[in-house]
Amino acid sequence: MVMQITLDAGYLSSRLLCSQEAKLECMETVKQLWTLNQLVRKEGVMAMSEFADVVDDSFLSAAMHTATAHTEHLESILYASLISGDYYGKDFLKNLLIVCGLPALCEGISSKELIARLQGWFGMDFLPFYHSEIEQFYIRMAKPQKREQSLILEFDAFLTLPQAIFDVVCNALVLGEGMDLHDLALALKGGGDAVCQRFYKNLTGYGQAVLQAHGQFMEYPRKIDIETAQRKIISGTQHICQEVERNE
Repeated sequence: MVMQITLDAGYLSSRLLCSQEAKLECMETVKQLWTLNQLVRKEGVMAMSEFADVVDDSFLSAAMHTATAHTEHLESILYASLISGDYYGKDFLKNLLIVCGLPALCEGISSKELIARLQGWFGMDFLPFYHSEIEQFYIRMAKPQKREQSLILEFDAFLTLPQAIFDVVCNALVLGEGMDLHDLALALKGGGDAVCQRFYKNLTGYGQAVLQAHGQFMEYPRKIDIETAQRKIISGTQHICQEVERNE
């Protein structure tokens, strides 16, 4: 059972005070927790270890590492980290969302319940913005951007790669042999629809869940990073093809 954190009203009022703009920034943490919840419900708590070093939030990263090692006392550990950190304003709200949300999703709470549980920390005056942000987030998740061809045209060559070799490439991505699912998720941000679909369909359930979560954590990547990831996977695939030829 996740215990309910109780905080002194005076303590909260002195630390939670922040602007509407700051609260909007904290909505990104709500979206990250939603993404983690989707992953944990499909693959279990330990699947978070794939992302603990990927997120750019040090408090969330540390909390995810803690969650995979100390699930039984997770909330009390995170609560102690929050109090000892002496956070104020936006940082306090963001970290409080993590303290309250991460243990709940580790317990198997539904995404709808998670979103409802976190909204109270933003205050009544912010609720219309909260619900609007969540609605827009759901729309983006349901309707990803369409792209006829990849940023690097050579990346579309995966559409014609023989299935046997494509299977080896996907296995190498899952195992992290020279390239991994983080690279693929970044590459697919600029991949054509057809090549994205082939990769996704060819991965296992675990691979699909990890790939989806990585993609959601990297909502607005730089074009140069996408191209670098595509080249890395192209290079890794060329190496695999050479190995296959040598072994024939």
